[in-house]
Amino acid sequence: MMKQEKSPLRKLIDERGIRDMDGVQALVKELTRGQIQEIMDAELEKELGYSKYDHRNKQTSNSRNGHYKKTVASSQGEIELKVPRDREGSYEPAIVPKHEMDISAIEDKILFLYS
Repeated sequence: MMKQEKSPLRKLIDERGIRDMDGVQALVKELTRGQIQEIMDAELEKELGYSKYDHRNKQTSNSRNGHYKKTVASSQGEIELKVPRDREGSYEPAIVPKHEMDISAIEDKILFLYS
């Protein structure tokens, strides 16, 4: 008898030891935070014109300058983000704009990306 391979979602559930809805909600919260984080990093990379460790292609005087913590409200509760920043202070995140404290409106879009 041939053993059926587990789906990626089933593997993730088994790896995390998810047994109830609280575990599922924590996973969704983590996926949402991770996706927003990746999008903000990509936005800064596009604005600067070079990737994080590709200084040879740098054609600007601006560069990365760490990040700051920002806590936003979501339908899963509070999510802490690390918002990247640049030396000149010109980077304006589009996914979670400055002074925006509620990301409930974009959560459905992010979950759609995963489906």
